[in-house]
This record gives sequence, structure tokens and C-alpha cells, in this order.
Amino acid sequence: MSAEPQLFRVDPNSKALNKIREVDFADLGLQERHIQDWVVANSDILGDDLLVVAKEFSDFDRTKERLDLLAVDPNGKLVIIELKRDHSGADAHWQAIKYASYLRQATQEQIVQMLAAHESLSGSEAVDKLTDHMESGSLENLNHDQRIILASHRFAAEVTSAALWMNAKSRGENLITCIQITPYQDGDALYLQSNILIPVPGTEPYTIQIATQLAMTTEAENLAAQG
Repeated sequence: MSAEPQLFRVDPNSKALNKIREVDFADLGLQERHIQDWVVANSDILGDDLLVVAKEFSDFDRTKERLDLLAVDPNGKLVIIELKRDHSGADAHWQAIKYASYLRQATQEQIVQMLAAHESLSGSEAVDKLTDHMESGSLENLNHDQRIILASHRFAAEVTSAALWMNAKSRGENLITCIQITPYQDGDALYLQSNILIPVPGTEPYTIQIATQLAMTTEAENLAAQG
């Protein structure tokens, strides 16, 4: 049995299933910058509500390295997004970790300036947009922490192994999320399927246990009877 996701087109008349062909971005002539544009336009591709504040940012003081995308999540964390086209390579996680370390001391003012430059906004407009995006309704927690999203069609075992280890060591905080983006072609139509590989989804939604409220009620009744 294949564990790989599959996509089918259903003919409404014959009810026949036609398997849609998985392809590579390279075969379609698509570059990483195209994926960047899709994420900027719709962060749902990454399964997250993100406000992109910078694209191909390289304004660091001691290196000319360039990160793909920088975003803010509703909790105020900076999200370093590293995109690879058809294969992550063995060092995508290391690249992103470096960028996170470079940005850990970024100030609110610097992040506001990034967004203003990225979207051609005034400073006050950028502040308003960030404030609206934050669940707290203020910039107080902006960049209180950082996390990483890696997105690729395929991932090297070196990357996924490191991501699983780092998440396990972070005591409940998922530092790295790995998103698989798979392109499918059906004639002239192009489809994208996004899937969270890491963190691995838990089994809780698929199991049944005694309700917490029932357990608490039973315990309270037993204590009352003993009294």
C-alpha cells in the first residue's frame, strides 16, 4: 500500500476516476520565486495565518546571505520561511537556523520598516497592519520568539531527522515545521497540494476515551460520599 498522497479527477458523467499526474516544478519551468509569490499572496499554502514582512531579505551587518521570506504569526513570533523547489537539499534547516539567529534581536521598529518597504506603506500604515494581524492587538510581543517553516516538494532525510530532533528537544514548542508542496498537472491545469510533514500529526483525533468532565464528576461524587 502506498503512503504517498494521490489526486484523482472524477468524471461527473461516467463517475470514472482519472489519476492526476504528479510532476516536478522544474519540468513546468517554475522557479523558487514563483513559490515565493504564491506564499506572499496566500499563506494558507503553509497552513498558517502569516503576514509576510520581507522577501529575499539580505540587510544583515556581517553577511550578505539572503533569506527567502520573513513573516509574523498572530502570536508575534518571527517566522523564517525557507523555500526549496523540488528537493530540500541536506542543509535547508541549517540555513534557516542561521537566519533565525540573525533576526532574534530584530526590534519592533526594524520589523515595521521591513513591512513598510515590502508593501510600500508608510510607517503608520505598517504599524496598523501588524497590529491588526496580532491576536493581542498590540506590538508588545512582536519578535518575542522565532520559528522556522521549510517548504519543498521533497525533503532530504538529513533535514527531517534534524527537524524531528529539534522539536523533541524544544519541550512542546515546534521550532521547525516542514511543509510538502506537491504539484500536479492535469492537461493545462496545475494543482498544488500542501501537506504538513513535521510536526507529525498526533493520534488524539482518532481515539476515544472517557470524557474529562465525567471523570471529574465521578471523583467529586466519591469524595462527597466519603465525607
